[in-house]
Amino acid sequence: MIGGDDWFTAEYLSQHGNWKLSADQVELCVIPGAGHYFNETHAEALAPFLSHGRSECQAEVT
Repeated sequence: MIGGDDWFTAEYLSQHGNWKLSADQVELCVIPGAGHYFNETHAEALAPFLSHGRSECQAEVT
């Protein structure tokens, strides 16, 4: 899960594959318009993943 406007993780498209070194399954979910603290600013988009154990996502979560 990543904020699409997070300057701190701006290289996420090229870097997210590195997680495959630590996990069998890696999936990138992007919250458009969200910054680094998207849990505070975009809680509605994040909630289904936390409360329902949702593991799949679309290319972008709206």
